[in-house]
Amino acid sequence: MIELYSLAPAIRVFFSGLLLISIALQTVRLLLLVSHREHKIPWSVLFHELSMLVHLILATMLLTIPLIQRNIVAGYFYEFRFIDVVPVILGVWVMLRHKKKEPLFCSVLLLTTLPFYTFAYSQYFFLFSNLYFIFRSVVMLDLEWSRIKGSITRLSVKEAIDLFPGGILYADGKGRTLIVNPAMERLLSALDIQSVTDAMLMWERLMKIQDSYNISVRALDDKLLIRIRNAGTWLFSKQTIIIKNKSYLQLLAIDITDEDVLTREMEKSNKTLEELGHELSSAIKNIEQLEQEREILRMKTRVHDILGQRLSILSRLLESDMKAEDIINKFKPLLTDLTQAITETADTSPQYLLSSLTHSFSLIGTVIHIKGRLPKAQKVSQVFAEVIRECTTNAVRHADAGNVYVEFHEADEEYRLTVQNDGNPPFQPIVEGGGISGMRRQVYELGGELEIGILPQVYISIRVPKKGKEE
Repeated sequence: MIELYSLAPAIRVFFSGLLLISIALQTVRLLLLVSHREHKIPWSVLFHELSMLVHLILATMLLTIPLIQRNIVAGYFYEFRFIDVVPVILGVWVMLRHKKKEPLFCSVLLLTTLPFYTFAYSQYFFLFSNLYFIFRSVVMLDLEWSRIKGSITRLSVKEAIDLFPGGILYADGKGRTLIVNPAMERLLSALDIQSVTDAMLMWERLMKIQDSYNISVRALDDKLLIRIRNAGTWLFSKQTIIIKNKSYLQLLAIDITDEDVLTREMEKSNKTLEELGHELSSAIKNIEQLEQEREILRMKTRVHDILGQRLSILSRLLESDMKAEDIINKFKPLLTDLTQAITETADTSPQYLLSSLTHSFSLIGTVIHIKGRLPKAQKVSQVFAEVIRECTTNAVRHADAGNVYVEFHEADEEYRLTVQNDGNPPFQPIVEGGGISGMRRQVYELGGELEIGILPQVYISIRVPKKGKEE
């Protein structure tokens, strides 16, 4: 190539050095492509890269030979440039076959070096075209090295198996061990299983392990849960896998210590919750029994109060000068609604109960004088009405009272009730019976206080806080 004689010697030396470096890099890359068996490349790509190496060698000779032997005709090597037709064709083939664009770009640049034409400054096209191939060899070698480091090799697979925290063992179809990692060896040693050459025999020994001080075994379907003292909890599993129509035995041991601790804590919590559930069930039964007893006591108190009221009215009527027919006419309504009064529920309106008391005792001439009004709190009103009935009954029966004075008072923090009568004062200290005890119990349930006095007349004073148990 006569045009190359016009280049300055320094330029030819510089580019020759670059081409020598690119030849070395391309050679290393070809060696990596051939030696890396885990990553097979198509033969067309391999031959394309080999033809690129031949082109770099030829380009180097075209630049260096005229420097050494100036009398050698450049055309002697010029004819060898027909070799560049091979990488051009291979580049187009690789692009069409494997959808890679870079080989096609190489083919386009190689067209400028083919011996079909000669034109002015063609030597510069030759240099700049080869400059691309020089940088290409650097970049492609770096990419190839990065791919090799990131690819999975047999060595990296073995290293991954050895570093795997769980136990791994693979055997062929006859049970002969092929691969076993250190973690599995340590586990088998902790279980006193020394021989791992026969995987089937090893699994049978695992299945026959009995519980001891250091080992606890639990079968889970086709798996084994083994707890080893000071070595954690492991789940052993056996599985047959098929690779390229060949069956292999896979034995795995997975560390599930953390999961096992959580499971046992959950079992312990579930047991505690179950015990608490039994206790709660017993408590509910006790509450139901207490409610039944409370209802029975409430019914006894109601029967006592109502019967006492009716008997007091009947006693007063019998002591009067009224005719028997008039007594029957007055007392008959009280006998008629006796059953209804006893079976009334606790939701009966306190106002209705107070009105009924006023009407019933008016039949015997006893007047209930009411000052104020019942509290708005339903429970307090109910208790106050029950207390008024008991006090009026006692006033008529024991003191022959003709008037009963009831006074309601509402303060900022409490409700008050005072009941007194104009009957005969007692000659002996008042002894609390069932009636007074019942009143006191109902008041105490509301968080209140009950006071009984006899001066100047018998009276009962009750105080119930507004923010007490009735809320």
